[in-house]
Amino acid sequence: AGRAAGGAVSGVLLACMSEPNAEMSTEEVNLSIGDRLEVSWQVECIDGTSDQVWWGGTLQRSAKGVLEVRYDAEHGFEEETREVAFWSESELRDLALSESLVWRHPGAGDDETDQDEEGEAEVAATSGQKRARDVADLGPGTLVKAQLDGSGRTFSASIETVNDDGTFDLAYHGSLVQGVPADMVEPVALETTVADALERGEESELIDGTEAFFDAFTAALTSGPTFQRLSAHQQAVAGEKVKALRPFFEEELAALHTKRGHGAMVTDADVQAMLPRVMARSKAV
Repeated sequence: AGRAAGGAVSGVLLACMSEPNAEMSTEEVNLSIGDRLEVSWQVECIDGTSDQVWWGGTLQRSAKGVLEVRYDAEHGFEEETREVAFWSESELRDLALSESLVWRHPGAGDDETDQDEEGEAEVAATSGQKRARDVADLGPGTLVKAQLDGSGRTFSASIETVNDDGTFDLAYHGSLVQGVPADMVEPVALETTVADALERGEESELIDGTEAFFDAFTAALTSGPTFQRLSAHQQAVAGEKVKALRPFFEEELAALHTKRGHGAMVTDADVQAMLPRVMARSKAV
């Protein structure tokens, strides 16, 4: 199960799905000539594997008036200039390759990545006395993941009461689960943007299962005003591209469940963090 907040989904997804004839100006994507940006590339390694990197560069305009990114000399490559066109605030097109690439303003998302890595390292290190101490520090209202049904899976819940015997009463999807042992409960590390969204209460109704989760993305996309302004052909193209991304969204949703527990709410911040990884996964196939 998962939850999806729909507010920014349609705009972000549509930006990634739009056809190349919807080229945007630098002003529309909040860039100026001379600004720095980062582009997501799949880099082939010497051992035959590939790795996704954020490649820094500078936006410039050629003598012909075409936009270019002058990429830095890094990742084992020399400085290089490539012609581009912007499709959205998160995607550009490499004109020579006729390929769509995800881009961002410098450093955007680094906090989330760092916190992801810190959270994973902390979970890996949390055992024995340290884990017991962490759980003991939890209080009412704290988001946790807990084993609730004997299946071994963890479920997203929040602490309602800390009992004198060291157990917890947990709020789970409108129900109260009482007396959950401390060794069945784990704290959940949230990225700042996600925590802020949860605190603001940016929720929608509970969505049960992957099918409904993806249906929510499609519904949010097709109900948005930006989508409605597209031609029928453009809408059809966008719809087909969204369907093709489903397996990659499912992988991201499974990873989120592992991290936060089944039933965890998915915020707009989660969706925007997922999109570059989804696009990268789709291009790697």
